[in-house]
Amino acid sequence: KQRKKALFMALSNRAETGAVFVASVPSLERPSTAKLKRMLVALDVGAPVLVVTADEPLVSLSVRNLAFAETAEVSALSTERVLRTRSLVFTEKAFAALEQG
Repeated sequence: KQRKKALFMALSNRAETGAVFVASVPSLERPSTAKLKRMLVALDVGAPVLVVTADEPLVSLSVRNLAFAETAEVSALSTERVLRTRSLVFTEKAFAALEQG
């Protein structure tokens, strides 16, 4: 319970500073670093960026080659990872999973 509360406090802090985004990920048939980079640049997010996914391996594979970004599954999101990054970008699927608890 304490960890969950700490995580939500960290997320709230990032949201208050305008550093939380929910993005519609472009459709991917295979990993595409270029598409994800364009999406992140269009959002104008501050680096380092944490892209939060929910069972979206193509998104995770697309982000891995970006020096300014890393990825995490919503189910494995930790307070430390939230605090280490300047911006959080949730996929729509990940945000829905977070809202469900």
